Amino acid sequence: MFSFLAVIDAMPLWAWAAFFTFITAMLALDLGVFQRKSHVMGMKEALYKRWVTLQRVFLLRQAQASDMAGSNSATSKFIQT
Repeated sequence: MFSFLAVIDAMPLWAWAAFFTFITAMLALDLGVFQRKSHVMGMKEALYKRWVTLQRVFLLRQAQASDMAGSNSATSKFIQT
């Protein structure tokens, strides 16, 4: 019925523990270190962050598509370096 649940059973318990420990540590690092100063995000900063995120998603999608096609494009070479 739910095929994605098979992945949960396939992974060992230590892998799940390591995954959740990593996620918790990254969240603590983000909230405790990188977000020290609370500020109101302006339109310019918000648009810049959105633009950078969209660029990264596009590059990763291009690299995945070229890897699936078997080609060795400039984008996948850029991602690998």
